[in-house]
Amino acid sequence: MPSPLTLIRATMARHHMSAPGDRIGVAVSGGGDSLALLLALHELAPALGLQLSVLHLDHRLRPDSGEDAAFVGEWAARLGLPFSLRRADELPSARGNREQAARRVRLEFFQAYLEAGEADSVATAHTADDQAETVLFRLLRGSGTRGLAAIWPVARLGPGRLLRPAIDCRRGSLRQWLTAQGVRWREDASNLDPSLRRNRIRHCLLPQLEREYNPNVAGVLARLATLAREEEEYWRQQIEVLASRFWRPCAGGVEGSTAELAALPAALARRLLRAGLERVKGDLRRLDFPLIEAVLEQARTVATGSVKSVSLPGLTLVVGPKLTMIRRANSTL
Repeated sequence: MPSPLTLIRATMARHHMSAPGDRIGVAVSGGGDSLALLLALHELAPALGLQLSVLHLDHRLRPDSGEDAAFVGEWAARLGLPFSLRRADELPSARGNREQAARRVRLEFFQAYLEAGEADSVATAHTADDQAETVLFRLLRGSGTRGLAAIWPVARLGPGRLLRPAIDCRRGSLRQWLTAQGVRWREDASNLDPSLRRNRIRHCLLPQLEREYNPNVAGVLARLATLAREEEEYWRQQIEVLASRFWRPCAGGVEGSTAELAALPAALARRLLRAGLERVKGDLRRLDFPLIEAVLEQARTVATGSVKSVSLPGLTLVVGPKLTMIRRANSTL
């Protein structure tokens, strides 16, 4: 298997993650993955013309989290890189809410750093193992193709980009690379907490699948994410054009032909409807597969002269014999 340095450089080139002179803030928790990413990027920076800085968010979820911050700060100083530390406010106590809140706070921290003009991009240390775990997590939750695309190598974040240069690296190979250099990292005990579903997938389900079904199941799942992402990239371009033709602006939202929507192949109709919903709502949160299918079924079966109204999160959708209208929930119909 290629070394982490080779894989990271190849991933950055394939996804056009950087250009000479780019300023990249590297998110470092102190764990093996993020420390390996920092050291790899630091080694590659002269050849790629990168200017690096180090970001650390202290979630303050553990008594020793301050030691993590000090550890990362010491590495930044050792490498001669600017160091930015943020300490989060108290997060919700419930496990599920706390995980979501921690992720939100991290993204807010990264976005604020980009908006302040401190960097052009932020790099996080998501690996192929993280990708596999996310695909499996979403598969069990019932996600469609967009969800199975999981962690994108490059994503927009405020005025900049969020990069995942280590997305093709296995977690074990990163740690072996560090160990070979005599580098030690910090372990987060919460990563072993069996009450968290992702940890059960990581430490129980995936190892079982590797033992009993396919020793390369993580690679298979990561490849599935790549295929799903490529499908989504293609369809996103196509749907942008089709949606601009199909959905017409109306008071508080958009409207389109019910008959045309109902006559389309299911795969296209589904994506076109999602595009209309996203145009009005701004996102697709809480608009899951059953809701989309229920609306399409109404469009296919609506009787002449009948009008059906559907309340969706943040939206009101009206399916009539001629027009399907999507409007914000507070709009006057």
